[in-house]
Amino acid sequence: MSGGSDDRARLAALVEHYFAAVDRMDLAGTLACFDADATVTIATFDLVYRGRDDAIRGMYERLFARYASVWHGDFDHVADPPGRIASQFTVRNVSP
Repeated sequence: MSGGSDDRARLAALVEHYFAAVDRMDLAGTLACFDADATVTIATFDLVYRGRDDAIRGMYERLFARYASVWHGDFDHVADPPGRIASQFTVRNVSP
């Protein structure tokens, strides 16, 4: 990739596509964003989930059961193509 603005826009769209699936509480759509051997790290809580079909699936099942709704928005992305992006955003989790 050239590392141009199109690549940066593609990376930002990928991040927002993932969070849109989370916000819809679409488990299949959320998991489709991960490879089978993915690792999710939540550094602020020192948590690591390895494997899309077991640990990561369980993490999202618990998240979706815990909240009536979730929302991610107000994104600020810093993309470093070809495949790296950092994103800052607002999260709202609504309890049932």
